[in-house]
Amino acid sequence: MPTSVVNHLGVGDRFSATDNCRERREGRQLELLYVSVFCSHKDPITLAEATQLLNDQGFKTKARITIEAQDFEPWPSSRGELQALKSERYADCVDIGRIEHRQLIDALKPYDTFVFPSMAETFDFPMVEAMRAGILLIVSDIPIHQEICGDAALYFEMSNPEDLAAQLKDLD
Repeated sequence: MPTSVVNHLGVGDRFSATDNCRERREGRQLELLYVSVFCSHKDPITLAEATQLLNDQGFKTKARITIEAQDFEPWPSSRGELQALKSERYADCVDIGRIEHRQLIDALKPYDTFVFPSMAETFDFPMVEAMRAGILLIVSDIPIHQEICGDAALYFEMSNPEDLAAQLKDLD
């Protein structure tokens, strides 16, 4: 006889919320994470700029964006975004680089907030994994994000780093 297994939100048990997460703003620094590969609609600059704005306001913040330089190669019109991410403006507050999926659950633990600034989506699995892991989400206010996250996320105006920074600051 066949059996059924419940798979909460489509994500395996290894993403279950744990008590091993860091205290919010541990070390007086806000740690942000954006898990994605680059496509022209992913909008990593909004997160980078919000991170810099918070630092400019004396609110120590660092963001990790899992995009890598090679992700930009298929998108010639977006090379300016890669140059911006690697610019001096974001050098002290933004790190870019992949996190292997098998390491993601442990990689989520040192972050305060999972940010997803994408302007459009085909599949939002990183947000679902973050929800399952119990990390706070702030995502761009688009219909697909509202459908997936519902009340489990806070929302900011798409492509608006000032609004994202204000939402992050309001959490404190």
